[in-house]
Amino acid sequence: MNEIKVFTLLSFFFSCHLFGVSQDILEVTYKEKIFPFYQNKAFKSTFLGRKKKKIAFYRFSKDKNKGKSKGILIFLTGNTEAAMKYIEVAYDFMNFGFTVYVLNHRGHGLSDKLTDVPDKTYIDDYRFFLDDIETFIGWLKMNHSKEEMERFFMIGHSMGGAVLSKFLSVRNSNNKFNLKGAVICSPMLEMKMGKIPKWVTKILMDILSGLGLSEMDLPGRARGKIIGNFEKNKKTHSRLRYENIFFLAKKYPQTWISGITAGWLKQALLMIDRITEEAEKIKIPLLLLQPEKDTYVDSNVQNEFCKRAKNCQKRFFPGAYHELFMEEDKFRDLAIQTILKFIDEH
Repeated sequence: MNEIKVFTLLSFFFSCHLFGVSQDILEVTYKEKIFPFYQNKAFKSTFLGRKKKKIAFYRFSKDKNKGKSKGILIFLTGNTEAAMKYIEVAYDFMNFGFTVYVLNHRGHGLSDKLTDVPDKTYIDDYRFFLDDIETFIGWLKMNHSKEEMERFFMIGHSMGGAVLSKFLSVRNSNNKFNLKGAVICSPMLEMKMGKIPKWVTKILMDILSGLGLSEMDLPGRARGKIIGNFEKNKKTHSRLRYENIFFLAKKYPQTWISGITAGWLKQALLMIDRITEEAEKIKIPLLLLQPEKDTYVDSNVQNEFCKRAKNCQKRFFPGAYHELFMEEDKFRDLAIQTILKFIDEH
């Protein structure tokens, strides 16, 4: 594993002059350019995933990039997140010359819901996440030229990072999908469970599932209320980007998820159970972005995972919270630059 503190990238960072939208102009740019682009110009569609569930996605691309794109990027979001939350980062990478797709996981965002109560996250089998990715890559191959697919990368955040890691190890070990590389940002390879041991949590979730209570709420669900408290949050230091999450949720309340279920937690634990050991099967170039002050996932497991993967490099972000793509510019721009450099090298 090649671990380099992020400040060693500063020379590259300032030489490239490629930055995301600055916080100084973000409030106006978000409302007048980014959100209208999503509403009026982004390509939006669905495909049928397992159990005939509609899986929603959107694409950010410029007409001038058609056939001349620097590459195709697929973003996989975190648990409870709608793909819409990523319109700012999709807008940034589009302006860097990429064709950007953002996928709503099943049960999330504008994809079909999996319970009668739409604002809680549930999954009956984590392997359906992997099936949906495979189906979507098939759609991409039918809608993009072979030349365009030669520069194909995937990026996953948090749960999306865990889903992507699992996909790479069990579905793409021989790189049959011809990925050039992948990025996992704050990947949920192990959750911070608090004072309850993981083995106890597993038993409890198995019992609840056995009793037919997989869709039962776990503590913390706000029951449909679109609420947040910036001062207490540990996801981002950026108030403006935090507030943009709620701006979108109020525009599209059907995408809001306020909590998790026993079924989701059971499947999440199953998904990550052997994920570190399986890292050895990943042969493509892999970049792991690790914020220092992540209170949601375990960085020690990330370190071990990256050591075991054949071609993994880690970038560490001192002082950053869990959501690097929603962070203050000083963290977010460095994360973007790190990804651009990784893509350029592969």
